[in-house]
Amino acid sequence: MANDRRLPAAAALALDAIGDAVFVLDEQDIIVHVNEPAIRLTGMTRDHLVGTTVDRILEPAESGGTFAASLLAAPGGLSRPILGPMGNHVPLAWRAQAVEFTPGVTYLVCVTTSAAERYTADQAAVQAQKMEALGTLAGGVAHDFNNLLAAILGFAGLLKLTHGLDEESREQVYNIEQAARRGADIAGRLLAFSRGGLARFVRIDFRDVVSETMRLAAPTFANGIEAEISLPEAPMWVEGDFAQLQQAVLNVVLNARDAVHGGGVVTVRLSADDERIQLLISDTGTGVPEAVQARIFEPFFTTKAPGIGTGLGLAITFGIVRGHGGDVQLQSPPGRGAAFTITLPNARAVPEWQSAADAGDGNLVLVVDDDDLTRKSVTATLARLGYNVVEVGSGSVAVELVRARPGRFAAVLLDLVMPGMNGREVFHELSAVRSDLPVVLCTGYAADQHIDDVMKRSIAGLLQKPFTPENLSGMLTRVGAEPARRPR
Repeated sequence: MANDRRLPAAAALALDAIGDAVFVLDEQDIIVHVNEPAIRLTGMTRDHLVGTTVDRILEPAESGGTFAASLLAAPGGLSRPILGPMGNHVPLAWRAQAVEFTPGVTYLVCVTTSAAERYTADQAAVQAQKMEALGTLAGGVAHDFNNLLAAILGFAGLLKLTHGLDEESREQVYNIEQAARRGADIAGRLLAFSRGGLARFVRIDFRDVVSETMRLAAPTFANGIEAEISLPEAPMWVEGDFAQLQQAVLNVVLNARDAVHGGGVVTVRLSADDERIQLLISDTGTGVPEAVQARIFEPFFTTKAPGIGTGLGLAITFGIVRGHGGDVQLQSPPGRGAAFTITLPNARAVPEWQSAADAGDGNLVLVVDDDDLTRKSVTATLARLGYNVVEVGSGSVAVELVRARPGRFAAVLLDLVMPGMNGREVFHELSAVRSDLPVVLCTGYAADQHIDDVMKRSIAGLLQKPFTPENLSGMLTRVGAEPARRPR
């Protein structure tokens, strides 16, 4: 390369018009030209850059050869960070082309683009995979745990119904139930994280969810904390479970309240476009440290003191929102508070509804569950409550029974996660045989593959495992299945 490193004027003008940062090097890594974006990127003047080696701005790397040679040897370019104006780390993607602007004088034109966006996208993908894995694990644990607790609560309930039970024995049964309910609460929160739990979708004006949530949260706002609420005049329709969505919003609102415990503003703003409904919940607190943001939705992760936070609030919000086909994101610039954005699909179109008709002329309750202990406890409880019961451990057998005598069944208690024909497939087969047959879903875990939108709108009821005899009896009464005889 010639000793005269000056770039021809026409070439310099052309490179200066490029929007990306451009560094022109010779074969010894000496910078011979930079454009304005490159100057802004480094925070150095043109005079300080031109005539020096590129190592002056590059972060240290392994020795061996020149940067120019390494860049030319990499057809896809290189990722190499530089030191920014404040000594900060600026990831860059470098692409280079050897160009002879004049005969015999070769330059290496390096066009750089920020690798920050690509890095952020890669990190987001890794985080999404981690959250998905955690959700699958949590859901599986909750499912197995809830099946065991369902059996414990079921048999404890049967003991309570036993005549002649003395006070001491009743107290022990009560303690068993309380311990099982505490376990169920933990499993339920894990389930909410994994996929929001089991939900029955209806058409909801999301303004009502937000308004009711703020009404519930208002008494917990101490003096000095101001709530600014902005809701549009037009309805904001979503399809979902009102109670679950309220829980998701409440968790974020209470988190924002805690962030401004010494006084500040919590802003709640609802908006929408053609595709999405967006809820922004922000606060004027100190914000969330960058190192914490990546873990903020993980279950059992909390920055609060021991005994104050469980670390499940935002994890539950994450699961519920994702279970409703939405997303939740956090933005928290240093020292400028935190802003959580919940987005949900806009459901402006009126959905088709299937109405539940009379249950037919029968009074049989069909219990479908592959877990032997759960099935036996439910069957025994129903028999004690006065119901006529048929129990099966296979979805295909359940379908054949209903096909043979569709009018004999008053209701079906259907588990979702079963080998062979799963609950979703059984539900659609039963609906094809008799569309007005009340089907109550009973499950300890329901992921996306287990329940579809038609089920969410059409099922007669939901029972989250574990449930008590009172829950079971109340649900059957609501769907129109009455006992055939007086309870024993």
